[in-house]
Amino acid sequence: MQERIEQNALELLQAIREHHPDIYAGAWVNPYTAALEAGLDPDSTHYRVAMEYLQAEDVLEEAEESRELGGGGPLYTITLRGMEMLREV
Repeated sequence: MQERIEQNALELLQAIREHHPDIYAGAWVNPYTAALEAGLDPDSTHYRVAMEYLQAEDVLEEAEESRELGGGGPLYTITLRGMEMLREV
């Protein structure tokens, strides 16, 4: 089961990179929209668990400032750890 969670998290991370091609550590990203564009279901349990995994692994952090902006789901910042994971994908 853990392997499947990690695979879903990597798929989501790839979708984020495709949605944000000029990504860098500290950049705001929108995983929800990235998932939609990649054909992943952002309203699924798989997405929710993958997001929990990415946050627990310090790959994504919710951008508190983005709550004021509203729009399509909360924004996150990608961490240095996230950039390292992207290089591995």
